[in-house]
Amino acid sequence: MVGAFAVAACVSPPPPPPVPEVAGWDAVPGTGEAEARSEIALRERSDAAHAKVAEADLLFVDARLDAYLVSVVGRLEAGAGLSLPEAAPSVAPFVLRAPFRNAFVDAAGRIYLTTSLLAALENEAQLAGLLGHELAHFVARDDSREDAYRAVTTSTVHRMTLSRDSERAADARAVAWMSAAGYDAREMAAMLHRLQEGEPMRGGVVLAWESHPAMPERVREVRALAASLERAGAAEEADAADPRGRRAYESVLAPVLREAVDVELGANRLDAAWEAVERWTAVAPASADAFHAKGCVAARRDDARRAAPAVSEAWEHALELDPSHPDALRDLGLALRRAGDAERARELLVRYLEVAPEAFDRKLIERLLEREPAAR
Repeated sequence: MVGAFAVAACVSPPPPPPVPEVAGWDAVPGTGEAEARSEIALRERSDAAHAKVAEADLLFVDARLDAYLVSVVGRLEAGAGLSLPEAAPSVAPFVLRAPFRNAFVDAAGRIYLTTSLLAALENEAQLAGLLGHELAHFVARDDSREDAYRAVTTSTVHRMTLSRDSERAADARAVAWMSAAGYDAREMAAMLHRLQEGEPMRGGVVLAWESHPAMPERVREVRALAASLERAGAAEEADAADPRGRRAYESVLAPVLREAVDVELGANRLDAAWEAVERWTAVAPASADAFHAKGCVAARRDDARRAAPAVSEAWEHALELDPSHPDALRDLGLALRRAGDAERARELLVRYLEVAPEAFDRKLIERLLEREPAAR
């Protein structure tokens, strides 16, 4: 028996089957290509999934943000010299309301970015790295290749090896396209760090079963690629006053930050909500809505802080920016009432009912005011 086990231990596992060849869209003749049934099926599944997402109201739509995302994709395509054939679907970015940091592309060319991830990115260069990575997956037709490989092997190890190879190739293409489009390619590594910060800690990870390379490995590789491009004299077309596109990115960020705060609060991810609202008040310092939200997030993070100065100060500042902000009037009035400042609380709550005559809680507020007559 011992000898039999020894012989078995020396037998090598069977080699993985070859990965099916699938031409990338950049290698397909411009006159078009007859689509394989698997490709058609992938697009149909993608269309069905998109319809469900839209029906569930999970798509965040903001015209200015959407146009900006399209412009960054266009800049990457131009820098890379991409000319996709008529058979290729058009690439279009979409934003998902989701409390996790993620991005992916489907076989129909839809690039999905989550509100949580957009709220975490720091500048346009990082956004370009993210979009470039997903664009690279689409151009290489990785969905079709992985679907074809799934048909010839049931081995998770084999399929995850292909997936990790696809991720490395997409990273490399994104770095090259960023540089060609005039972005600082070093920001690709910074983007990966922001992506990793939003991932939950996991134990017992087996690399052979993972669809992505380990993040430290990815960061090392993209840094090395960026450095080699820099030494080779990569294009430098960025605005000297805003080389990484921070101001450009933040100019369209306020609506998605507002949405991210609501989404993170809905998922009870209070620290993530706080990070988003801090960013929101920084990019929109004149927004009463942002400071009202800051007070609400602070209160949710710790119920004991409802009467704390940090909460009240945020709502006070919201009223300085907009003295008729109904939510700030109500929330600060109720907070001051709990803290014992009945006179100021009454003043704010009376004003709340004046500016919001159809308030959902009007009867409740009126009962509170009846219990505490105005001071004489």
